Amino acid sequence: MTCQTASPATSVATSATNRCLLLLTFSLFPLSFCFQRTSFVPNPPYCQTPQHHQHNVKSAGKPSFLLPTAPSLNIVSTDGKVKCPPLIVSALLMSSDTGGDTPAAPEIKAAVSIEYCTGCRWMTRAAWMAQELLTTFQDELDEVCLVPSREGTGKFAVTLNGDALWDRKSEGRFPEMKELKRIVRDVVSPDRDLGHSDIQKGEGVDSVDTSSSLTSEDKPELSSSVKALRTTPHISITYCTGCRWMLRAAWMAQELFMTFDDEINSISLLPSRPPQPGGLFTVMLDEDVLWDRKKEGRFPEPKEIKQKIRDFLCPSRDLGHSDVKKEEENNSNEEEMDDDEAAEMRKFFGVS
Repeated sequence: MTCQTASPATSVATSATNRCLLLLTFSLFPLSFCFQRTSFVPNPPYCQTPQHHQHNVKSAGKPSFLLPTAPSLNIVSTDGKVKCPPLIVSALLMSSDTGGDTPAAPEIKAAVSIEYCTGCRWMTRAAWMAQELLTTFQDELDEVCLVPSREGTGKFAVTLNGDALWDRKSEGRFPEMKELKRIVRDVVSPDRDLGHSDIQKGEGVDSVDTSSSLTSEDKPELSSSVKALRTTPHISITYCTGCRWMLRAAWMAQELFMTFDDEINSISLLPSRPPQPGGLFTVMLDEDVLWDRKKEGRFPEPKEIKQKIRDFLCPSRDLGHSDVKKEEENNSNEEEMDDDEAAEMRKFFGVS
């Protein structure tokens, strides 16, 4: 059996082909590496809004770049760590010259204010009504502002865009929650069905006449941009409605009112809805940001917010157990004994 050997010409051709393939492999390796990192990284964070994209880009810590040569990938890549749908890519391209990390404040068109007498201890009632309104009109109300009245006159009044909806002194009583909801509904969303809160007069044995005391001429109209009855010092708490953080915001407002009952003049609860970015929870004192959940990475402890407000409004005030700085100073003054000192103290007190 004879052994066939390749001709010299064939060997030279094979060697040249191998060298060409090797060079091609080395030249395409960086491109394939980049394509792999930008296209096939498992579970990259998905951007929901342009602001969310900017947040993800910052978190990734590297500058972003678009991949216009591969539009089918629908990717805005930050070294493969950020993924965006086509609509966000378009929005980023259209707004690339505007910049800014903080989204613009939403336009306020429907703002409810609840004024209550502090001497009558009606803060809890006002906060409860605020929560009820924000729950029912989650998509219609842009702000509910709690305003303490320190005149000691038994005031409890509800206004919408500055126009009176209910006055306890005029009506002679507090409003039932369902009738207050109906009055607000008639202004912000007249065609909406309120379900069991929409019980008409005469239905059932215990039915109550919940017809609005406002005539069609008295009903306030929604203006293009309004604000509630804010008075400084004013606290604004913005929360994400999609994350169901309304109760947390209302609880925070009550905590602040109980601690700063004479210093804070109003607190607004501001629901954040699309197109605003999700996951917002911010606390502001007038124009100063006290806490931003996205920057801090967590929710604030009440004592942290109280300390920040104290430092602004009344620096010399003692917050008691909420004054972490004082606790830390007291703890720092406590000195630990070494072994020799401990042995001497045991000997002194006769402890073996």
